[in-house]
Amino acid sequence: MADSVFILLFLPLLHSTVRRVRKRYPALTREDLAQQALGALLACLASPPLRERHSYLAFAIARNVRRATFEWAAREARSPLEAPRSDDPREMNSFESAGESFERAALLRHFFGRAVEGGTLTPGELDLLIQFKLEGGAENGAFSNAERQRLKRLLGKLRRLARGKRGTSQ
Repeated sequence: MADSVFILLFLPLLHSTVRRVRKRYPALTREDLAQQALGALLACLASPPLRERHSYLAFAIARNVRRATFEWAAREARSPLEAPRSDDPREMNSFESAGESFERAALLRHFFGRAVEGGTLTPGELDLLIQFKLEGGAENGAFSNAERQRLKRLLGKLRRLARGKRGTSQ
């Protein structure tokens, strides 16, 4: 019952957070973001540090939910082809090894190659996806709204393909 009340109280925060994250990371789906924001809220409500607070509860909850959601989105939006950039062993533990990164890159290239061969992706769509994900086109505002919508549909098609449900070709 208490969780339901808190969800209702923080619904505007969840909506605002999802909207802001989608603006920064347009490739992520609204459903994934909403689920993550709700999970961050519930995790924050169950956290021991929150139980010890006696003031500014709403502010602390809002800050934690926003931070957790944006951090998750940044991890999700990061290219799987990026290798660790630090030699610090503490930071290397949070990333995959260079060998695992190479293996993921090879699997991703194989997946994209099969998608093009099977007709799920056109070579033009693959080029657009590479530009968006690998060359940082989203961060520097290089895409129009129409291209962002096309990318959104393309990523949805790839998610369905990855889950084993063949997407329809356009």
